[in-house]
Amino acid sequence: MKKTIAIAALLAAALTACSSGGKSGATGQSAQPGSTQAAASDQKPMVIDIGFGGTTINRNFSPFNPQASLGMNGYVYENLWTFNILKGGEFVPWLATKYDWSEDGKKITIHLDPRANWSDGNKLTSKDVAFTLKYGREKKAVQNGALLEWTSVETPDDQTVILGFDAPSFTLTDTIGRLRPVQEKVYKDQDPNTFTNPDPVGTGPYKLEYSPQQLTFTARPDYWKQEVPVKTLKMPIIGGTGALPRMLTGEITWSGGAFPNVMKSWVDKDPERNKAWYPTYGSLLMWMNTEKKPFDNVHVRKAISLALNRQEIADAGNPGMFHPINATGLDQETMASWIAPEYAGAVQKDARAEEAKAELAKANLKPEDISFDILENGEWGDAVQRDKIIAQQLNAIG
Repeated sequence: MKKTIAIAALLAAALTACSSGGKSGATGQSAQPGSTQAAASDQKPMVIDIGFGGTTINRNFSPFNPQASLGMNGYVYENLWTFNILKGGEFVPWLATKYDWSEDGKKITIHLDPRANWSDGNKLTSKDVAFTLKYGREKKAVQNGALLEWTSVETPDDQTVILGFDAPSFTLTDTIGRLRPVQEKVYKDQDPNTFTNPDPVGTGPYKLEYSPQQLTFTARPDYWKQEVPVKTLKMPIIGGTGALPRMLTGEITWSGGAFPNVMKSWVDKDPERNKAWYPTYGSLLMWMNTEKKPFDNVHVRKAISLALNRQEIADAGNPGMFHPINATGLDQETMASWIAPEYAGAVQKDARAEEAKAELAKANLKPEDISFDILENGEWGDAVQRDKIIAQQLNAIG
C-alpha cells in the first residue's frame, strides 16, 4: 500500500534550525567583552541570512497572503502582544499594554499603547485592529494559522478594543495576541489571496526597501517604542556555498540557517566571538494525514512512532545540540512545570522495534504491508537529512 502523504509522529529534537531560517536557530558574532556599539553614523549594516531560497525575493509583503516573503514580522508588522515561553510564558506587551478577560471568558478587552504609530506617521487606533479582525473574517483570510471565531467587536475609544465570543475563549489569548494590524486604506478593497502589498506600511521599527536580491530595512527615527539600536539590516539571497563561509569572513553577522556540526564548523573557530543558540521553545514534528489509510488507525501511528530512534534523529548534522521531547509535545528540559505528573519523563529516545511490530499486529498488519512517501521542502537540507534517517529506521523493521 503506497500513499504519498505527509506523515507525523511526535518525535525528533527540540527546535532546530531549518534552512528556511529566521524562526529557529540563530548563529552570529557577538561583540568582544567590554566593547561598545559604534556610533550610528559609523555603524555598519547588520547582514542577516534569513533563508531566502531561489534567485529572486518575492515582492509579497502581505501578512494575509500565504506566499508572503520572510522577514516582515517584528521588523515591519508587530503583534498586539506575545509570551516568552523561555520564561514560563511571561506576558510581553507590545502594541497592546494589557488585556482583560471577563469572568466567563466570553469577552476580552484589549488596551492599546497610545504611543503606537504607523510608519506613515498616522496613529494606530482601535479602528485599525477592528478593521483587521473584520477583514480577516469577511475574506476568510488567516494570519496566524487560525481564523478567530469572534461574535462582536467594539471600539469604545481609540485605545480600546472589546472582542466577544459565544463560548469561553481563554485559550485564544495567544492567537489574539499574534494579530498584526493592517491599515484599512490599504486593504479595504483588496483580495487577500492576490494582493501582495508591495510597499508595506507597518508599526514596526523599520521601513523596507526592496530589491529582487535583497531586502534592506532602515530604522525609523519616529519609532514609537524606543530608539532603534541597529540602524540598517540587510537580508540578501545567500545562494552559492551558503552562509557559513561568509559568516567566517564577517560578511554576514547572523544566520538562522542550519550549519552542519555548528560547534566545530563555527563556534570553535573563534569561541570568544562566534556563538550558536538554539532556543528550545518548540519541536520538530512529522504530520500524518489521519483521513488516509493506514494512518487513520491509531496502532499504525503508534508503530511508526515506536520505530523511531529520536536521539539519532536529534543528533543528525549537529551532535549534542538537540534532544528528544516529551510525548506531550513539550520540551522536558524547559517546560517540565507544564507537564502533568503522569507524563513526567515520558521521553522515548531509542527505537522500540518489537513494540512497534506489536502495535501493527493490533491493526492486523505487518511492516511490509505499509509503504509511503515523506514529503519535504527540497531546499531544507537538514530536514531532508533527517527524513533519510527516519526512512532508514522504518526500513529496519520492514
